[in-house]
Amino acid sequence: MTFVAYSPANMTEDFKILRFRRPSERWLNRALNLYLTSFPVEERRPWPLILNSKSPYGPFLKILLVDDGTGDRFAGLLTVWHFDDFNYIEHLAIAPELRGGGLGALVLESLKTLNDNF
Repeated sequence: MTFVAYSPANMTEDFKILRFRRPSERWLNRALNLYLTSFPVEERRPWPLILNSKSPYGPFLKILLVDDGTGDRFAGLLTVWHFDDFNYIEHLAIAPELRGGGLGALVLESLKTLNDNF
């Protein structure tokens, strides 16, 4: 399922849409590289468990994509645990070339408004 949030006017980049997607082959290498370079070993879970978790709760990987009007562009990742009363974000990483422009704040604001289907 894709969720959409429009970027606020004060962002550095001119993104029109932010999408949260389940992993696909197209983006997995970028996501894995970002995961390995953004978090120290002691903060990582084994990548195969994130991709193929048997747990009904998680962690589940979500790929962040942005569209600046020219098509989807890899923007980052997050891992989420789903519990009965809340969702817990364990990892959030924005692609290095997109950091510092408010995209992480947009992700967090967008997550507040999403329903349990996230």
